[in-house]
Amino acid sequence: MKVFDRYIYKGFIYNVFLGFIIFNFLIILVSQIYDLVKWVVNGKISFLGVIEYLIYITPLYFNYTIPLAIVFGTVSFIGRLSSNFEIVAFNSFGIPNFFLFFRLLVLVFLISVFHLVFNESFSYKLVKKGFDIYYNLKKEDGGEYKGTVENFSIRLDFIDFYQYIYALKYIVDLNFMDDIVIIKIDRKKREIIEYIEAKNAKLISDNLWILYDVHVKVYSNGNLDKEVYLNKITYNLFSSYLVNKKLRRKHREELNLFDLYYQLKKIKSNDNQNNEISNELKKDLLVKINLKFIFPLSSFFLFFLVFNFSIVPLRGSNYIGITVTILVAFFYYVFLMLSQVLANKGNIFILWLPNFLAIFLGGFFLFLENKKNV
Repeated sequence: MKVFDRYIYKGFIYNVFLGFIIFNFLIILVSQIYDLVKWVVNGKISFLGVIEYLIYITPLYFNYTIPLAIVFGTVSFIGRLSSNFEIVAFNSFGIPNFFLFFRLLVLVFLISVFHLVFNESFSYKLVKKGFDIYYNLKKEDGGEYKGTVENFSIRLDFIDFYQYIYALKYIVDLNFMDDIVIIKIDRKKREIIEYIEAKNAKLISDNLWILYDVHVKVYSNGNLDKEVYLNKITYNLFSSYLVNKKLRRKHREELNLFDLYYQLKKIKSNDNQNNEISNELKKDLLVKINLKFIFPLSSFFLFFLVFNFSIVPLRGSNYIGITVTILVAFFYYVFLMLSQVLANKGNIFILWLPNFLAIFLGGFFLFLENKKNV
């Protein structure tokens, strides 16, 4: 069986690697090409800087490209074996589909484990560097508008609060705004901290603006604490784009499991009462922790489904297996996103429902397929 094992492993790994290259190229090209071209044209980044950024940011997409590569490799390799009647030849020599399935399943499981270990050991460090470069280049994009913007609005994220800026009209070329509203909201309490209205605003230097005919309301614990009318004030309108990169919120992929568990433990230790906000934070962290396992293991679960559909070309067109597999992968990720929404509102373990369903359906179809060949 060593010759047989080498044959199926070599063919499968080749097709998986090919799918990995294709999907990484397509996804990164679609998601990053606009920003990269803009930064290069504006002289913000060199060619070597582009290469460095892409190296750091690529692991961000592994949660999707590795499972899709497994799907692609399974369909391509098993579909080819089926179309060339090699599976029929295997069966005639007493090698059932179960044998081929479990040989590849072990390999896919090892790839999933490697994916999980890589995410928790190296990926989050690379992604963090990639996001540092991204936000450093993106920090000036807040003012990159052209012409006149009607009903302008933007949200700025700080450590302790959100800030929303609205303007009825933003005349970019003149650095001028009409009818401005600025709302500052506490992150934890979700209460308004400050509410500012101004008739108009003019940029005077960098991001420093002068607001005219200003009405300021300051709130404390949800109650109006101070109200002031002023002729004009200076205000750093887009300051969040210039703050130190350490102040930005971390993406989920910049945190490993230990970071997430530490945050969860910290919230639980500081949670003296069962309030709504702390419960939401804990639930959000639990969702992120579960996703740390779900995404890498999705390759394993998807293989259960696509293996059986890949054998379809024996009884029909070569396109049937590929079409069905693409649909399965699409609905799997839609179902997974839906389960995330439901998990945030209810039971966390509903996140695993798409994977358990994949195992059940894959095992059921494999059983029926093997029963037919007996």
